Amino acid sequence: MENEIKSLLKRLTEASGVSGYEMDVGKLIYDELERHVDSVETDNFGNVIALKKASVKDGPKVMLAGHMDEVGLVIKHIDEKGFLHFERIGGVSSRSLFSQPVIVHCKKGPVSGLACCKPFETMEEANKMPDPKAFFIDVGAKNRKEAEKLGIHIGDPVTFERPFKTLGSGNILASKAFDDRVGVCVIIETMKKLAKEKLEATFTA
Repeated sequence: MENEIKSLLKRLTEASGVSGYEMDVGKLIYDELERHVDSVETDNFGNVIALKKASVKDGPKVMLAGHMDEVGLVIKHIDEKGFLHFERIGGVSSRSLFSQPVIVHCKKGPVSGLACCKPFETMEEANKMPDPKAFFIDVGAKNRKEAEKLGIHIGDPVTFERPFKTLGSGNILASKAFDDRVGVCVIIETMKKLAKEKLEATFTA
């Protein structure tokens, strides 16, 4: 059971799901829940809503809620040198952007890149936290045309490339998007357990 939960958590955290672009992680959650509930649907906002009905009439209703989105970036401009400029989505600080491996999620498929910062010109600049606008993503393209050939477009979401890892003796886990994919994992496992029970309450996840 522990290995199954770790496997699910790995798939959940490694799936992309920047706020407003939750399709990939949403599909994964939908597929996990489908076999264990009375109904599951995705609404116009991308929310995944699963229902497990009570075996009695007029029982209480319980909601299990967790958010599946994650902080990230979105491409807003491709310059003539092929560098990608972005806006932050969610609480992404400048501290977390230095030399960070990232994945640009394009229709053609994922493109690897590196978040970089323009070089400091003075020691005074070096001692200050740079403005987020000073950062860009390098995908190895020589110019804008080459970046566009890779399939990159304005509006493509970007996630941080932080694969799921087991640390130390195996009881400590590390990954991106633990907030709140851990909560989503708990909800999925709870709904699986409830599927085997006669319920006096209706559960909506």
